[in-house]
Amino acid sequence: YHLTDDFAASPQYEDLYTELTGTIVLIIEQNSLSTVEGVNAVE
Repeated sequence: YHLTDDFAASPQYEDLYTELTGTIVLIIEQNSLSTVEGVNAVE
C-alpha cells in the first residue's frame, strides 16, 4: 500500500481495513480471547 495524505479516501484503504480487521478476528478466534464486551468472538 502506498500511504499518502489522502489514503483514507482511496479504495485501497477499504482493502487494508478489511484485511486488518479480518486478521484481528482470526487471532481472537484462534486464541479464544475475550472481546471488549467480555464475549468470546466465536459464538
